[in-house]
Amino acid sequence: SGARGHVPTQSSSCRLGEHQPWSFQRSLLLDASPITRLIGSSHLYSLMQPDPYGQPQQVMIDPVTGMPVNVIMIQPKSGAPKVIGIFVIIWAVITGLSSIIGIGDAIAIGGIFLVLHLVGILSSIGTGIGGGMMVQYQKRGVHLTLAMVVLGLILGVASMTMIDDVIDQQGDELTEEEQEFIEVNPGLLAGIGMISIVICNGMCGLIVAIPLMVSNNGLDDSKLFG
Repeated sequence: SGARGHVPTQSSSCRLGEHQPWSFQRSLLLDASPITRLIGSSHLYSLMQPDPYGQPQQVMIDPVTGMPVNVIMIQPKSGAPKVIGIFVIIWAVITGLSSIIGIGDAIAIGGIFLVLHLVGILSSIGTGIGGGMMVQYQKRGVHLTLAMVVLGLILGVASMTMIDDVIDQQGDELTEEEQEFIEVNPGLLAGIGMISIVICNGMCGLIVAIPLMVSNNGLDDSKLFG
């Protein structure tokens, strides 16, 4: 029985891979012929595979997160677009109403100032629409609101260039000290106004762009054009 090349038969009580310990099965393979070794090794390999209907396989746990390895965590989308969109809508309503209330003064001044005032009202409407899109997690709402911020910056700077006409229209409402200060520093008021408009619109633009900088913001792939 210990001779090299002996091939165990199916009738033998020591059939390969059945009810025998691994050390005994390995000794049989070493003593068998090359063909028998190949067949026997394949049979033993199949016996060593985990049974899909048996015990569950071990799960590796990440020591850092405490979660199973290769598990993808799906985080809920951020609420930043909705919150900022609500604030944008409120701001658009406030600026729009103030522009409508002050349209009488714009008509009295007339000319380019009236045109800029009307465009400002349209800008407030566009800002409100952009805020509504942001609440619905549409990326084009962020783009539209940013475009309205840039438009508001241009309108504000352009209006400051016509500050003299505004002062002449409201001259009766100014005190003597204010009129003297404006006459001594004619360009100071316009310069301060322009700087304030640039700073305010820049901060507004950064706030509106927050959803684009937040991970997992939940925004769709919609575009303002196209």
